[in-house]
Amino acid sequence: MPTGLIPNHKQSIALFMERVYGIEDRDLFFNILEHAFLPDLRAATMLEKPEGGESEMGLALNRYIGNSILPALIKYNHFYADAENYNPLLEATLHTVYQLSKGKMLTNVQRQSVSDFLITLTREVAPVMLLKLLRRLTVDLAKLNEYSSVALKMLTLFYERCSKYYGSPMGQGAYGCATDEEKKLSMALFSSIFDSLSKMEYDADLFGKALPCLTAIGSALPPDYAMLDQGEDDMFAKPTVENDIGPYTPMPIDTGNVVLTNELNTLIQKFSEQFHDSWAQKRMDSGWTYGNSKSVEEKTHNRLKPYSMLSELEKETYREPIRDAVKAMLALDWHIEYSEGGGQTTAPASHDNNPNNYRPQPADMTNLTLSREMMNLSERLSEDGHDIQALREKIELNRRNGGPINLILVPFDLMTETEKKKNRERCQELLKYIQFTGYNLYKAKQTEGDSSADTKNPENRFAYRLLEKLISYLDTAASSMKILKPSANFTRRNSFSRPNKNVKFFVRVVLPLIEKYFGHTRNYFTAVATAASTAGASTIKEKEYVASLFCKLANLLRQKKSAFGADAPQAVKCLQILIKAVDARSLAKSRPDFVRTSMLTFFNNGASDLEKTIANLRQGKYPLLRGTHIKTCTSLKYIFDVLGPVFISTFDHLCALEYGQDLLVDEIQVACWRICESFFILGTDLQLTKAKKFIRTDISTYRSSIGTILSALASTFPVAFLEPSLSKFNPHSVLGSGFSDRSLEAQEVTARFNSNVP
Repeated sequence: MPTGLIPNHKQSIALFMERVYGIEDRDLFFNILEHAFLPDLRAATMLEKPEGGESEMGLALNRYIGNSILPALIKYNHFYADAENYNPLLEATLHTVYQLSKGKMLTNVQRQSVSDFLITLTREVAPVMLLKLLRRLTVDLAKLNEYSSVALKMLTLFYERCSKYYGSPMGQGAYGCATDEEKKLSMALFSSIFDSLSKMEYDADLFGKALPCLTAIGSALPPDYAMLDQGEDDMFAKPTVENDIGPYTPMPIDTGNVVLTNELNTLIQKFSEQFHDSWAQKRMDSGWTYGNSKSVEEKTHNRLKPYSMLSELEKETYREPIRDAVKAMLALDWHIEYSEGGGQTTAPASHDNNPNNYRPQPADMTNLTLSREMMNLSERLSEDGHDIQALREKIELNRRNGGPINLILVPFDLMTETEKKKNRERCQELLKYIQFTGYNLYKAKQTEGDSSADTKNPENRFAYRLLEKLISYLDTAASSMKILKPSANFTRRNSFSRPNKNVKFFVRVVLPLIEKYFGHTRNYFTAVATAASTAGASTIKEKEYVASLFCKLANLLRQKKSAFGADAPQAVKCLQILIKAVDARSLAKSRPDFVRTSMLTFFNNGASDLEKTIANLRQGKYPLLRGTHIKTCTSLKYIFDVLGPVFISTFDHLCALEYGQDLLVDEIQVACWRICESFFILGTDLQLTKAKKFIRTDISTYRSSIGTILSALASTFPVAFLEPSLSKFNPHSVLGSGFSDRSLEAQEVTARFNSNVP
């Protein structure tokens, strides 16, 4: 657009162009984006103030962006697909609009437009384009606030769309598979959001947006992905500023303690000549010639002459950025050492002082290619070169007490490919020249341990770390939950009944996450690793953690059901999902002590609660049965709403995977005899109601559930015949295995069962 227009004028021009002429050509659309829309988006990010102030120009620019630019970018979203040639431009736009989303001058409507565009763009582009943005998000979302909602919504839809890209070994169509760095950043992003939620007060809107994001990331990542604490990509990572709203603050690499040797100064001088000759060669190939001044129309340039004829100031313009790049490499702990006989000779410089006879002969490095590691290093050096230049510009602006907006004073990620080209090409040519002339460029890696061994360490797996967090948060919530007396529920002082943030986080985030995550990955936890491969199967420690999480949650719900309040059904659903991820056979074989403690406690508690409930029915203890007493584990509501559904899921799971003969033996089988007897009495003994209508109504309502529980138990119970005389030869029965001979309880329970159940 023409210069000098205010945002209101630009808005009119943009609307007229779109509605009258339209944009039918892809190249035209991206040309407008690069030269008209992107500069204004960038300017809007620069006008933001960290302290939250406003400016007339900033507000006007935001109105123009929200009313014209973003709707147009959303309308022509079909240009984004299969636009590989414009991916750098789209990436710069993505970073710029995300930076704008953190601004405090946006209205709610404008912020929604920003969110809609980010969602539209991430839906069309390849997942790899979000790599750099994920690096920023791991820092930005470590402290969630009201301005994080846009990023959370964008990430939710992105990971839902690209779940196979991250989780499937076959990848996702043309996108392929995610790299290790992408998975590592996703895992770090999950931890950042999860930990941030655990530390903040409950906010219904923010928690409601963060939970789907956590679920999408957790479901996309492979459970057996092992993240290393340090990787090769960490050496190129630039420290990220937590509060980067407003004008950009350049942070070049600190090279104050770096001293260059004479050998490196000579290398810098030689590459300066090489870079000048290479530049001159490209100019001459394009038809440029020497002239007393630079003229684009006549294609003449005053520097198209031998390097020796350049002025000292012109030579320094070559040497200075090269010197900064070499110092930055040394500051990043890279080493440049000469290897005898490893280099190639370069053509001697021309000594003809006539510029018209200048024929540059740069070293031919077209056959040299940079490795992925070298390309990452060149990108880091390019970014540092931009930071050095931006810092000088900013110092000059401060010296002049301000000036017009300089659109170069933005983070490197917000720049277009054309703006990055100069620094990037210089750094890539420098790295090639260092290797071409026989120098070894390497970085001494800090090998604290074997990386291959770290990847095989189960403690580095995503599922393992998540289970540790879930158990930790459950323990914290359990200690914070308070059981209120009946009178406290009706007091005017509501502060007594308000749960703290740990409990809110547990019931609003942890429980729904457990339900979604384990519902998606339960096959991973029940799969058994083979001797040839452990991929796709959980370790025995992870299996134990899942069972432990189930037992802890069941015990917490039993002891403090009243503290859950309206969230008790959510906890029951979690128990029903968790039990289906328990590998009872592996635990019985490898962790018999755990089975005899935690799993046995779960079954014994259920049997005891049922027996106490029947005793209360016979004794007429109606406050206990109604649940108005402080202990709720013997109330009919607890039995039918909590214990019944969990038992149905448990026995169905054991039946489906044929775990009955592995788990339901010895002490646990005795508990199952008690459970079976209690439910049978509860469903058939009509004298238990004692003519109380509410009790008779409850039992009648849930009688079909009692039948379902008994049938589920019978389907997995390893004892086919309930008569003791017919089970004495069954090795899976307490009567046939000889366990009843060692247990008086087993003898008593089986005898009582034989008399109470016909």
